[in-house]
Amino acid sequence: MRASAVAFVALVIVACGGTKANDDASVASCPATAPADSSKCSSEGTECEYAGPAAYCGDVLTCMNGAFMDSTSSCSLPVAPCPSTSAGVQIGQACTTKIVCDYPDARCGCVAPSGPAQVDGGGMTWSCTTAQAGCPAQHPALGTTCASEGQLCDYGACVFGDNPYSSAIAEKCAGGIWVRASVPCPA
Repeated sequence: MRASAVAFVALVIVACGGTKANDDASVASCPATAPADSSKCSSEGTECEYAGPAAYCGDVLTCMNGAFMDSTSSCSLPVAPCPSTSAGVQIGQACTTKIVCDYPDARCGCVAPSGPAQVDGGGMTWSCTTAQAGCPAQHPALGTTCASEGQLCDYGACVFGDNPYSSAIAEKCAGGIWVRASVPCPA
């Protein structure tokens, strides 16, 4: 009886948006729907992502000083259209407008080549990346639950560099939720 009462209390705390213990960390729950800017929160630094105008462009709210603040820096639709499917992306073909396009099976974009600066300026070309084995095909929203503690999923951080949109390019399962992550890129 006593064990079931403790389990019930723990379930109620988690279901009501509280935190739960997870090995060595606490899990902060993000509200199911986007909270109003400046509404109260208790897990400092937690980022919660909600649907934005496109898959790559989620609205990110960060818990700062006890309140959710909109930390979306620039989240506008691309000025150039994305091909309708990843199959329509001609990898390696020259392009002129920096853009990132998310598809169910890949993240593609018009990007400058990585590595040392090119003597001729190195024009931009189309490139695509896919999630590594075991990772969700598309990047999970920041602050949503995950099961494989420590799992790192890279959605093109080294290919796309500074993302002009707000959604994370690399994420890690930490404390039971997806958080932004850094990945080492080859020199």
